[in-house]
Amino acid sequence: MNTEIFITCAVTGAGDTTSKSDLVPVTPKEIAESAIEAAKAGADAVLAASVFHQSELSIAEVKTALSDADVEVRL
Repeated sequence: MNTEIFITCAVTGAGDTTSKSDLVPVTPKEIAESAIEAAKAGADAVLAASVFHQSELSIAEVKTALSDADVEVRL
């Protein structure tokens, strides 16, 4: 039995979350900041897929924001 636990955090939620709460990060900078906070809190992986699936932002925009915050990313 595998007892390892992998903790993930969906910082943008799932589906259309931006219309349900104004606390959901929407800009590349807000998503990067939320991802960094989640990682510092112990998340093993941070997800922001809903904004990419809905074409609200590009992955490159968020990677640039993470890089600007001194997070190592592959650009």
